[in-house]
Amino acid sequence: METEETGETQSRPGIPIYIDDSQPEIDDPANLSNNSYWFPANNISIKLATCLESIRDIERLLAVLVEQDNPSSDKRIVKLMATPLYSLASGVRDLFNDLQGNAKEYAQIKDKQKRQINRRLPEYLRAVPLQDGDLRTIRDKISSHVDKDVFTGNPRRIWELVDLDVQLEWLRTIIDELMFLLSLDAYAWTRDSGDPAIFRLMSVDGVQVDLNLEEYLILDVTMVKSPKYYISTKIQEIATLYKRIKSKRG
Repeated sequence: METEETGETQSRPGIPIYIDDSQPEIDDPANLSNNSYWFPANNISIKLATCLESIRDIERLLAVLVEQDNPSSDKRIVKLMATPLYSLASGVRDLFNDLQGNAKEYAQIKDKQKRQINRRLPEYLRAVPLQDGDLRTIRDKISSHVDKDVFTGNPRRIWELVDLDVQLEWLRTIIDELMFLLSLDAYAWTRDSGDPAIFRLMSVDGVQVDLNLEEYLILDVTMVKSPKYYISTKIQEIATLYKRIKSKRG
């Protein structure tokens, strides 16, 4: 800036702003980590990461089914999908409950979005049987473990509930709600800065801030893609597999 008294140009210190256009990745505990990977940094992001774990499992199972001429015929793969599907459905419910029960923590969510949350949750719970419906029965009796009580009578009464078309419809409903929840600006993320004194945080989508924890200073700001893009990509991969399986079903 130029001073009125001397006319000399002086530099005024500011916060450096950078751009990082790399594709974000969220840490996958099943594989080796990387210091560029993102981790959840608030409670609702932890719940979202829990949903991501189920999405990864479901994607693997759909990838097996899509290679079969008649995907619905392999009921042993279909019944295995009931476990991550139930976990994903429960995770989406938990996201809704967090947004409702801890609304004061998410002041950035608009009133219109809050009304949508209140409307969508009961509709979702009616569409996906989390309590006493078939999905939980399959999960409890023959998917997450094999219940010996299944064999005290006719085990086929449980296996008859294993229906690929029904599970795909539940999956579609769950994913629709997850995409809505993903659109909300409520999530926070962190990743390694390479310096123990610097905490790297994304509390606003697309804005990474490096904080010096010892001096309580903002060191720099980087415009990056939100980790939510990574989750969106995983959802799109599931949607592609879903369509391919449905096309085989006619």
